Amino acid sequence: MKVNSISASNKYNNLAFSGVWKERKIYNAADYHIYNKKVYVPDEFETPEEIAMAWKKETGLFPIDWVKKVNPFNQVTKSPQYGQERDTEYSIKDKKYLPYEVLKASALLKNDTLFNDNEKVKNFIDIAELAMMEDNKEEAKLYEKKIVREFASQTHPRGKLAIASLMDEYKNRWGDEVYARDKYNPRADIFEDSDTMLKNING
Repeated sequence: MKVNSISASNKYNNLAFSGVWKERKIYNAADYHIYNKKVYVPDEFETPEEIAMAWKKETGLFPIDWVKKVNPFNQVTKSPQYGQERDTEYSIKDKKYLPYEVLKASALLKNDTLFNDNEKVKNFIDIAELAMMEDNKEEAKLYEKKIVREFASQTHPRGKLAIASLMDEYKNRWGDEVYARDKYNPRADIFEDSDTMLKNING
């Protein structure tokens, strides 16, 4: 394991949290189904990072990933025909949905554990999209520039194509500064394109 990998792993594993999970049974009269409701009660001075780690330890997913895999509007599902049954609903005390601060903190924590270029770009996109949801264009552009630099650092055409595809998806949703659609052409010289991108974001 690389030294920087060990460092990130230690930071990730050693982050403490002091809140408590409270659990109770709920009876759903609509389908005669009993499910669990687990509520995380943070300590008074607990940080968003610590809350994110408590969530990760309990659910197995960083909050930023959990919201993609679980329907926050209706967490408890019973769909045996799809081989899926969730019988536990999770929430943070006094919050109907996961707050922005916890989602962002979890994305930043997750970033310290990633060493695959594509995964890093996906995570930068998550952070940029969160920033755009809060209308924080300055922070969004900061992470858009990180995405472009990851693209430009690729030395193999396949790596560039993979990241360009992610950039293109982001551009379609939010991006102002990502040049996937405006500057990137798969049939052009992608190495020259990456040099142009770097010049543009550093200029």
